Amino acid sequence: MSRLGSFAGDKMKTRGRKVRGSAYLAVPFVLLAFVATASTAFAATESTSKTAIFARVTWKVVKPGDAVDFDLQITNGARLGEDPVTYDLKILDLPEGWQEKFFYQGEQVKSLTLKPGESLTVTVEILTAPNSSTGIYQLTFMAYSWMAEYASTQSLSVELREPIREINLVATFPGIVAQVGETVQHSIVIQNRGESGESLRLSALAPEGWSTRFITQDKSEVSSVYLAAGQSITLALETETTDNATPGGYTLTVRASSEDGVVNALMELMIALREKENVSDFDFVSRFPEVTAEAGKSLTYPITLRNLSANDQEIILSVVTAPEKWKTAFKSGDTEVTRITLNPSQSLDLIFQATPPSEVSVGDYSIVVEAESGSTVKQVVFKAKVVGLYKLDVQPSTLYTSVTAGNPLTTTVKVTNSGLSPVTTLSIQVTAPSGWDVSFSPARALSLDPKDSYSFTVTVVPPSNTVAGDYLISVKALSDQYVSDEVQLRVTVEAPTSWALAGVVVAVIAVSLLIFIFKKFSRR
Repeated sequence: MSRLGSFAGDKMKTRGRKVRGSAYLAVPFVLLAFVATASTAFAATESTSKTAIFARVTWKVVKPGDAVDFDLQITNGARLGEDPVTYDLKILDLPEGWQEKFFYQGEQVKSLTLKPGESLTVTVEILTAPNSSTGIYQLTFMAYSWMAEYASTQSLSVELREPIREINLVATFPGIVAQVGETVQHSIVIQNRGESGESLRLSALAPEGWSTRFITQDKSEVSSVYLAAGQSITLALETETTDNATPGGYTLTVRASSEDGVVNALMELMIALREKENVSDFDFVSRFPEVTAEAGKSLTYPITLRNLSANDQEIILSVVTAPEKWKTAFKSGDTEVTRITLNPSQSLDLIFQATPPSEVSVGDYSIVVEAESGSTVKQVVFKAKVVGLYKLDVQPSTLYTSVTAGNPLTTTVKVTNSGLSPVTTLSIQVTAPSGWDVSFSPARALSLDPKDSYSFTVTVVPPSNTVAGDYLISVKALSDQYVSDEVQLRVTVEAPTSWALAGVVVAVIAVSLLIFIFKKFSRR
């Protein structure tokens, strides 16, 4: 057996060495001895090895019984043209009860074959023994072949210790002011700052008669939570105070405890209760306080009035503020109302109607309405979004005209903004038969206000060889906001005068020829 083979065999039989207890002070000396021994043993190999091993991470921390893995890159440094090399994989100094596995691309392997210059990355998985003592274990990964010059090693370190466990509770607003009888919500953050996952039981100690519960962001009630290492979660602690509580300061104690009771986190929260304010005698609400409508159309908002008292309530309705020239009304069916009487616990649905003027500009508007009963006043703010109502009408100066082939035809097209909102970049589009020349002026108008009109001069020229007959020309208006319907203009094309004279001459000749023939044969 070669020197390398003998040394590798001896190393495979050796138990891993561990640094522990008071021996920590001797760690540098042990490591130096280990390095010196390895250097001497592998001197013949490492100094001339054609194999390189690289590991980005060589030290990992786990608890006894856990698995740890390292990624190692093996490179065959032989020159091109040499034969591929098969490497056996081994962990030297493996402690008793530990297990090793090697994986390449998810498949478990025991050896690899590399071509000259080729590199592959293998994953070394080491399963530690549950009964291993805590401390630092020095291991050696070896990739070797039957040829000593292809063997190489990489030192690895595994530190066994129990994971750090730490739970923290944080509240951005630990003190909240509320009225007697109200339900209070504290936002709390539970953080797992340890190195292992924790299942935590949650509890809150509150004054007698008060109730508490932990609520997630999706409104679920929970009593425990699991957090992975480094994970945190935000919960709401909902505390329901009693109606007979005395105004003053109160303390809540929040606790998060691990299942084994080893890890605990406590946090105190404060609630300052003040006297309960007078409750409104009625509700005045709207389910849809924001409405969008086209300019010129009415906006409607549903309103619900509800008597919360044990007595009849007379409620007066009014508009506090509204845009200028807007018409407003409270309606029950088709009847306008300004004063409502409700029996105890009775509710009534109304409609608030707002109608903007026809010249209203596109934009957002607000209307504030009010309901008053005795000393209680409730307000609702309605939002109105008015969008443009656009329409363009096209009117040619005539719907029927005629022109001689080859001559220009000029007509006027008037475009009227019949909508309720201005339009911009106004122009027209003229479609004529193929081969006809079409032009119009001006090219465009920058804008056109509602009810205003703008005229375009359109010129079309049919080719001189156009066959006489009726033709259609289509015109439509264009703007940034709206495109009108097409309007058609009927054009009768007549033949040029020269062609007409030629026709007359031909007709005269034909008639003369017929007369001549008739006279000649009638004499016989």
